[in-house]
Amino acid sequence: MGRSGLARRWARAGVALVLAGSSLSACAGHRDPPEAVVAQAPTKTLAARRAQVAVATPTGTLTGVLSPSAAGGTIGSHLVEPGAAAGSLPELLAASPYLAIDLVRGRTRVETYGGAEVRGHSTFRYDLDVSPADALGLAPEGRRPAIRALMAQMRSPTLFVDVWVDERGRLLRVQLPADPNEKRPGYLGGKLVAFVTVDLFGFQ
Repeated sequence: MGRSGLARRWARAGVALVLAGSSLSACAGHRDPPEAVVAQAPTKTLAARRAQVAVATPTGTLTGVLSPSAAGGTIGSHLVEPGAAAGSLPELLAASPYLAIDLVRGRTRVETYGGAEVRGHSTFRYDLDVSPADALGLAPEGRRPAIRALMAQMRSPTLFVDVWVDERGRLLRVQLPADPNEKRPGYLGGKLVAFVTVDLFGFQ
């Protein structure tokens, strides 16, 4: 699909396409308990009037502008990137990056990982287990089709998700396995896992 076609799909999900082909970095602590930080992060992130977003998949990177006030639109379901299987998690996230934020609401486990830098900003990373079924009931109606499409692919009730939260409690990065049935790799090595990374930056 060409850039103009992709722009139309993102517009229906509240995202305006800016360009393609960009690539996707201090430590920050939070005074609140990890569960509270992560619980509040989606709301604080979507409180912005707008923000830039970059979705890096195994086949390429898309960047655009997130407009939370328009986030309730219908989510596209057609192929948006070469190499992405129809209905795959990379495709769903490319069609609507809001899926990454909505999934965080369905966390079932929160574990603190440590400080890290994302695009020059201090953040704290948290490792999550997420239940899409729990997230479904908390998402706006217009964004639920993407969650249902993800659930249809899964053989387990949860998937692992990593998030990076800044000092203002906003999600700056959400990273998910490209295959939602992958298990979290061990920290000391093991199987290489392909990821989809959603970066949020330039908040206004």
